[in-house]
Parts: sequence; structure tokens; C-alpha cells
Amino acid sequence: MTEDIDLGLRLARFGYRTAVIGSSTDEEAPAVLAAWMRQRRRWFKGWMQTLIVHMRQPRQTIAGMGGLRATVALSHVGGALLGAMLGPVFIGLALYDAMAGDLLNPSGVWSVLVSTCWCFILIAGIASAIWPLWLGIRRRRLQEVAPLAVLMPLYWMLQTIAAWWALADLIRAPFHWLKTHHGLAKTSRRKGATGL
Repeated sequence: MTEDIDLGLRLARFGYRTAVIGSSTDEEAPAVLAAWMRQRRRWFKGWMQTLIVHMRQPRQTIAGMGGLRATVALSHVGGALLGAMLGPVFIGLALYDAMAGDLLNPSGVWSVLVSTCWCFILIAGIASAIWPLWLGIRRRRLQEVAPLAVLMPLYWMLQTIAAWWALADLIRAPFHWLKTHHGLAKTSRRKGATGL
């Protein structure tokens, strides 16, 4: 169900390049939390399967794409998965270390290196999530929804739940795919047409 990632990796293995077309999509976002969760579970499960498929024969993947491109592509997919699954753990550890440890008051060379890495990852991670959100709001002229950005931590927690649930889905029912119902929103062009 993540055919775009799988096809992109396969094209790269055969020496083709892909690009992004600057356009908008008419795809309808899920209208309710349950539908959103099903969609995210399906996506995360698809990413997991894509990684499994392309890492079954890592030498072939690396030979086809080249070492650097294969590392970047697979790290991007794997990083998105690990970020969703382990992000709250890392944030919790960083907060604990900031309050009870020496994150902000390192003592010794090793502590300075660890603190610097933790702080960089934390700041860069938050910035990489907030920056595209801000750009999208600005480009679409949706400033009225900007205050909702404070809900991003809740969104990240829901992503974590969806990712772990997807892993359970992969183990329990690897060939079952959750469907996303479309045509439910008031603005949907497909409303009344098919209901799916």
C-alpha cells in the first residue's frame, strides 16, 4: 500500500531518477480520528514491508542504487518509522536528562559531546516538523489555523500509536490492508458517487 515508495526505490535500482511535481492533490484527508488512524497504520505497515522487501538482498539494493543513494533512501524510510516509534522515548529521555542529569550542565568531554548531540537532534527534529507546517500555512494562506500548531505533540503521539499498531498488524496479519473510506467530507467531490 506504499507503492510510491516501493516504485521509487525500484526505479532508482534500475538507474532511473524521479522528481516531485509542484502541484496540489485533491485527495481527501480522513474526516475522523478512526479513519486517520487506519490510514496511518496502513502507511506505516507498508513502509515496514517496503524496508523488508528491499533489505532482503541488501547487496543487490546497494549495487543497483549505489551505496550513498541506498543509504539515504532506506534511512529516510527507516528513520520515519523509528522517529514515529521511538520519538516519545527520546524526548522523554532528553527531558529527564535536562531536569535530573547533566544535559544542560555537562561535565567532561564525553558529556559535552552527548549533550551537544541530544540538543541538536531535539532542536533539529522539532524544527524539521514545524518548518514545513509553517511553510504550508503560509503558502496556502491559512493563518487562521496556525494556533492549532500547539497540538503537534498530540499528533506525534498519535503517530507513535499508529506505528506500533502497524507493527502488530504486520506480525498478526501481514496481507490484510485497512481501507480508508473517502467521500465523507462536506467538501468531497466524490460525495454521493461511491462512498469509498
